[in-house]
Amino acid sequence: MAGPWKCGWPTTANCARAGWPLPDRPSRLCRGRILLAGDAAGLCEPISGEGIYFALRSGERAASALLAARLVTSHRAEEHVRSGYQAGTRHLRRQLLASRLFRPLFHRPGMQERLLRTFANLPELNQVEWPDILRHAVRELLRP
Repeated sequence: MAGPWKCGWPTTANCARAGWPLPDRPSRLCRGRILLAGDAAGLCEPISGEGIYFALRSGERAASALLAARLVTSHRAEEHVRSGYQAGTRHLRRQLLASRLFRPLFHRPGMQERLLRTFANLPELNQVEWPDILRHAVRELLRP
């Protein structure tokens, strides 16, 4: 086939490029009978832009809320799903809030290096979450 198509795929010169702003803060998790998860719910890490972890965890929480609601036989099952999902994602939303509050400190000159020195000696680094980092950052800022 001649022209811009080769083997059925467009050439990169003819492909539209676009971006979409990352969500800055969690939005509503439920809209009517729809549960939103991951980026659709605004669950995106504000400093790094990482979203896979929050997408997977919020998807798990949505599934758990739906499965738990199967046990509810009342007409309030939808409300039970919504409240279960919101409760299940509370920890994720707290992590994102801490990260959003920490973002201005993180970008201060020298802060990243100071934090790396602080956390380099922690054997459980893979278990550190943004609220922990925020506490350490505030201590670093208050230290003379």
